[in-house]
Amino acid sequence: MVRQTKAATLMILLMLTVSISPLFVSVLDSKSEVYNAPKATLTWSGSMTLSSDFTVAAGDTLVITAGTTVAFADGVRLYVEGELDATGTATNPVTITKATDAIYHDGIRFNATSRGRGSVLNHVVIDHAQWGISIYDSNPTINDLTINNADYVGIDMFDNADPTIQRLVVNGGGQDVATLCNNNQWRCGIGLSIGASSDPLILGATFENLTSRAVNMWGSSSGFLRDLSISNVSTIGSGSGWIPAGIWVENSVALFDNVSVDRSDNGIWIQHNDPTVSTRPTFWDTTVTNSMYRGVFVEQYNKSNFNTPLNAVFDNLEVTGSGKIGAKTPGLCYFGIGVNTSGIDLRNSRALNNDCNGFKGYMIDSATIIDNLTLINNGDTASLYQNDRAGMFIRSANWAPQIRNISVSSSVGHGIYLSKASLQGSNWSSSSNTGHGLYLHESHPDLTGISVTSNGLNGLYVFDCSNVELFDLTSEQNGNQASIPKNGYGLYFEKSNNAISGSKNVSCTRCSSTNDAWGGIYIKDSIDLQLHQIQVTDPGNGGLA
Repeated sequence: MVRQTKAATLMILLMLTVSISPLFVSVLDSKSEVYNAPKATLTWSGSMTLSSDFTVAAGDTLVITAGTTVAFADGVRLYVEGELDATGTATNPVTITKATDAIYHDGIRFNATSRGRGSVLNHVVIDHAQWGISIYDSNPTINDLTINNADYVGIDMFDNADPTIQRLVVNGGGQDVATLCNNNQWRCGIGLSIGASSDPLILGATFENLTSRAVNMWGSSSGFLRDLSISNVSTIGSGSGWIPAGIWVENSVALFDNVSVDRSDNGIWIQHNDPTVSTRPTFWDTTVTNSMYRGVFVEQYNKSNFNTPLNAVFDNLEVTGSGKIGAKTPGLCYFGIGVNTSGIDLRNSRALNNDCNGFKGYMIDSATIIDNLTLINNGDTASLYQNDRAGMFIRSANWAPQIRNISVSSSVGHGIYLSKASLQGSNWSSSSNTGHGLYLHESHPDLTGISVTSNGLNGLYVFDCSNVELFDLTSEQNGNQASIPKNGYGLYFEKSNNAISGSKNVSCTRCSSTNDAWGGIYIKDSIDLQLHQIQVTDPGNGGLA
């Protein structure tokens, strides 16, 4: 009987060493705890302090029960080689935090041997980590994770990591290490970093108050990211050397669906810098509001490579309030939507009420396709430069971007301004802009179906151009803000062109002017200008047809 009692007591003590009672705090203090007995299961519960790194060995399982708080000492990390099952509830989460006398900890790291072992995190809160969760070539399932104030990266993915993550929340990050970041510790204040060929499934994520990026994608990665809400991504001081952005995609291909980015230094930045891999994310149903510098930017890093690839696809994009009063610092905006030495497929999209160009393109070519774009109330109100005040400004476009079904109105300067641009387009409308409706400068477009209406200056202004083909242009009620007659015509041609050539004519076919303020058509210093089937009705101010 005594032997049986002792045996039972010993069994109870062994069980207690595996399942920690919530009635007291357990301290795990060996340098690196490794449980390597075959298929061992360890359970943590209650309140615990982890004083050194802890490894869940391959084949083992660590279970952390609802309501458990695990406090990590300085620099301590939980390594997962086997299976981790941390399951809390909405009202009773699992909490990973720093010990009372610690400054930070290094969170949880899933290594490659944990792949396929069924690791699950449900309703987990991670506070005060340098890195919240790092995933190397593994695939845990993570639901309802909240990461508060991670210094460097909330979730960091490498080496073909492909987790499934639902309802992620990242609050704050990078503020406590702003001094280090300013001294070129670059990876600070990132919510979700997807790199080195990783391919996650992200279904719902909220990011707030980060100093670098909410989503940082790089290194030939991919993935599907749906229902992202991002706000207040802004650098502190001189920054980390990284460009701050709500979403950054570099040398990667991914699908984003239902995304909102508000009040970030830059909303979405896509950069292609490695010719051996593809950069081509696709964004569906995306809203970018109140950016300080740029709403959406697509660029190729090598600006001397004039063979521009298609680097981004957007369908139903809306960019509003860039550089306006809702931005961190108003008045610093470069553009709502911008493309530089790159290509964009932009459809069914809008740029509204931006204190900069609604759309700005530089060194674009046939890789760019724009269809159904609306630009309203854009342009830099403080700038003295007419290119900055335009609703749409395109410079140095090589033959031939395709731009169809665009509407530009209420710009603070010209509606559409093309400089050194060769492109094709159809169904363009430019109305109620302060400057010219359509201004062509040293450009060579082929355009069909143009409506210029109620603009402050000329409906069409063609200056120093050759090889221009315009079809079915209607100009009506333009020039009412012109201070001199030359700026108030329906169609104004100067140096169009200025040399006899068999192949560089400027032509306007089936073009009309109705009730334009100072007359229908004005021609100055032009050779080989061809006007076919022209109609002028009711020229204003007694002007000539």
